[in-house]
Amino acid sequence: MTGLPPRARLESTLDQAVAHRLTILVADAGFGKTTLLTAWSAGINAVVYPAAGDDRDLTTFWLRLVEALRRHLGDVPELSVAAIRGPASPHGETVRAQAMAELLGQVLGQRLHRDLVLVIDDAHLVDEGPCASLLAGLVRHAPPLLHLVLSTRVPPSIPTARLRAQGQVLEVTGADLAFTREEVATLLAELLGDTTRGLAEEIRSAAGGWPIAVRLTVEALRDIETADRAGRVARLAGSHRQLTDLLHTIYRQESPASQRVLAIGGLLGSFTAELCGALGVPDAADLVAGMARRGLFVEPTASVAAPAGSGQWYRLHPLARRFVSTQAPPSPAEARQLHDAAAAWFAEHGQPAAALRSLAAIDAHQRMVSLLAEVGDQLIAGGQSDAVIDVVAALPERHRDTTMELLAGNAHLVRGDWSEALARYQCAAGDSRPLPPGLAWRIGLIHYLRGEHDEALAVYQQGDTGGPPTPDRAMLLAWAASAHWIRGDLTECGDHAVRALEAATAADDPAALATAHTVLSMLAAMEGDRRANAAHYRKALEYAERASDVLQLIRIHTNRASHHLEEGTYAEAMAELDVAIRLADLSSYGAFGALALSNRAEIRLRQGQLEETQRDVDAALAIFDELGSRMAAYPLDLRGRLLHLRGDRVASRQAYEQALAYAESSGDQQAMQPLLAGLARLRAEEDDPGPARELAERALACGDGLGQVEARLAAARVALATGARGRADAHAR
Repeated sequence: MTGLPPRARLESTLDQAVAHRLTILVADAGFGKTTLLTAWSAGINAVVYPAAGDDRDLTTFWLRLVEALRRHLGDVPELSVAAIRGPASPHGETVRAQAMAELLGQVLGQRLHRDLVLVIDDAHLVDEGPCASLLAGLVRHAPPLLHLVLSTRVPPSIPTARLRAQGQVLEVTGADLAFTREEVATLLAELLGDTTRGLAEEIRSAAGGWPIAVRLTVEALRDIETADRAGRVARLAGSHRQLTDLLHTIYRQESPASQRVLAIGGLLGSFTAELCGALGVPDAADLVAGMARRGLFVEPTASVAAPAGSGQWYRLHPLARRFVSTQAPPSPAEARQLHDAAAAWFAEHGQPAAALRSLAAIDAHQRMVSLLAEVGDQLIAGGQSDAVIDVVAALPERHRDTTMELLAGNAHLVRGDWSEALARYQCAAGDSRPLPPGLAWRIGLIHYLRGEHDEALAVYQQGDTGGPPTPDRAMLLAWAASAHWIRGDLTECGDHAVRALEAATAADDPAALATAHTVLSMLAAMEGDRRANAAHYRKALEYAERASDVLQLIRIHTNRASHHLEEGTYAEAMAELDVAIRLADLSSYGAFGALALSNRAEIRLRQGQLEETQRDVDAALAIFDELGSRMAAYPLDLRGRLLHLRGDRVASRQAYEQALAYAESSGDQQAMQPLLAGLARLRAEEDDPGPARELAERALACGDGLGQVEARLAAARVALATGARGRADAHAR
């Protein structure tokens, strides 16, 4: 016996979705959207994604959506890289969402060979902020064989006017979903017998065709004598306010086992028959399946966090869950017992976030600590940083040990809340010296990304680099090498880089190996060894891809672009930067994304594309400004050169001087040398020989860095401008 009659007319309407880019089902709770879509999608090539409350976080939504597609389509490598979250920034979440949508459209366009319907149920939960931008982008970039279906309680905010004008939008409303008299009659005949078919119009009219009200009214008539049913219809379904009374009537008719299933659904949100069986429901498989067929309280759903092959998942209808939670909640003792047993089941079946929620509900703090220590990194890597933060915040102070604070710091780092991440890391460090290597390299990385290189080095020097080689010790050595490189200390850079490679090799960790080879490539570039530079980058790229380390991927592609830029092979450089910028947009690695934009601006400046240069410079500066990073020196250098080309020497000098102040405060020798050279040339043109000579000498004193050629040329130009031709020839050589 089914809970709702077959709705062939609606399924026939939905069949038209494959001829439209976008289909929208708009109706309030209780109109049977989920039930209809579940039945309809079972017969077509479709992916059904049930949106949840925590999907309002862009990365969580993206990771889960990608996983749902991968389960259906198989592994999609291009999305595997894009589905990694790196430290976020407050900048560019909308841009990031648009980049995600464009990438998904491109990948699906290459992968799809037949029509695929992507159904997003409860889409109103993700119809705001960056997630709404992702939805809009999916519609805009959908390939011809992808058809998006949004099931929502309110009209979506995404723009649809152009698509409607093109006939690309199919809309199904609450009026379409309402029961007709014939459908009510079919339901009555099925549940109560043919003798009640004459009540169909009365029930439809009293309930306004609202499916949940119709269904509850019919169910409530079960125990009423046939002769009395007509008189009870108006009182049962007269208004939406009486749904609670209807639910009370039907709830009292349910068996104790069914009521326990409802208690489980009300507490946990989603469940399987196996879980119900573990929580003491007898004959759970048959009982839950029967309740789902009735379609009254229970409806099938998909658990996006559940491992593949974990069985059918169910949830209570939203109205039923609200009723159970407010009108028929389990006793405190029963709720505790259910959460306790559910936590054990969730942990055993690969759903640690659900297990932690149940443990938090019963204040099982020590079990929370033990489980989080085991799975915290896994949760963060899977886009569930908020769950980690919430669990640690719920712990009493006595349970927040070093491991818990470190996990909370990692979660905040991933969310882009660098100040809070530092606070958590400092709590984890306490007064311990040396610092644990995992703490030291992460604290130092935040300072490094902010352009605070003195602070980064001070932290790295406090890190524990002794003991057996571990991935964290290798990462600490590699990031310390990077800080020495940017300060121009090549001896210390080389020493740390070699030790980092040795430790990473011994630990056999691809992320650490990628980081070590990256800094060895940078060192080779400083020494003019092009072959070693290219070889190390090839190895770094191989390991970064194996580790899905998006930070190193962005660094590698950006740095390889610099190599091509120096050789004048601009097309190759732009290809590398396209990859780096797209990955930065997807992962919100703001600082390195801004460096990639600066490199692209450099190419465009050399090609005379001044307007495009201006846009990239402005975008890079906006990111650095929001991050509070002194690495803004790099795009400011370009702004100075651009203004110089346009003849605005005053504004150009201001940009150079601001950039130089950033570079000096951060100890960034790689930025200082070209900045000093640029200022020297400018002051020489301004017929100011004293400052020009001083700036040129300072540029030369920076050593044989990547900007040595610019420094020599600037010194030659200053010498020519001041009449010292002999010195000019020497510098030019």
